[in-house]
Amino acid sequence: AMLQRRVGTLRINLAHGNARSTREVITRVRQAARATGHAPALLFDLPGGKLRLGRQRGEVVLRVGQTFTLEPGASKQTTQQGAGINTKVLAAHVTRGDRLLLDDGKLALRVVRVDGQRVVTKVERGGALRARLGLAIEGKELPFANLLASDRRRIRIAVENGATHLGVSMVQRPEQLHAVRRALARLGRTDIKIVAKIETRSALANLDAILAASDEVMIARGDLRQAVGGSTRALRRAEAKIAARCQAAGVSFINATGFMSAMMHGDAPSKRNLRDVERAVKQGASRIMLNETAVGPRPLQTLEALQQALGQ
Repeated sequence: AMLQRRVGTLRINLAHGNARSTREVITRVRQAARATGHAPALLFDLPGGKLRLGRQRGEVVLRVGQTFTLEPGASKQTTQQGAGINTKVLAAHVTRGDRLLLDDGKLALRVVRVDGQRVVTKVERGGALRARLGLAIEGKELPFANLLASDRRRIRIAVENGATHLGVSMVQRPEQLHAVRRALARLGRTDIKIVAKIETRSALANLDAILAASDEVMIARGDLRQAVGGSTRALRRAEAKIAARCQAAGVSFINATGFMSAMMHGDAPSKRNLRDVERAVKQGASRIMLNETAVGPRPLQTLEALQQALGQ
């Protein structure tokens, strides 16, 4: 149904699933493309060093004031008491009083103490958890490798499944993009476009060099908002800066996340949503990408609302 509505690009998040499940998704996409006569671009998203919770079975809802413990182990199951996380170094980079943000800031934890590799927190802003939910340290960045071994494997999965674009998460410096480009070249796929996701303070500081190393960029508004302090005003300033630099460098950009946020709980976009769409278009975005079609209850209705806002 989405391809019937001529969606231009589909994003496949390689932080979720494996080679088999990715093949199954792409098989369905190709079947739909044949049925509709419309083949969208395929943007495969590398998770990079983004911090994420581990696995989860069933519902886990954090309550304000409860204790919640984080410890290394991406394969550990999330429970009401705590979760595994996909790094061994979180404890080395946080101290008592630090604030941890989950799901683009929708949930917040305050560090109470660090016990070896375990980080004990108190929930300040509660809500529902999901498997592999993203996590950020407010006001801090962890240093990320140029290219993780796990992402090398994911690049191969993307290539084998017909990627047209490769999104690189948590970019901090151009060397990360050079490493991805070399990995693609070794697989004989220099035609795949590299999309740098701008969502860290380091990326903003190194923006010109990152643009020079990219084929395209994505303004990843969820993590970017937290990186610049969490306010709407700071996010808009950052968006405007990135858009202006992209225009000056002749690099196209995607603006992503939260454009139809009101439709997560309602049946129509808010006035703020519509203003955000209008602003992105005026700033020159080549594409607007929705997260609400992936996690929201009304994906088709949400897509139609965006297309209507764009006059399509």
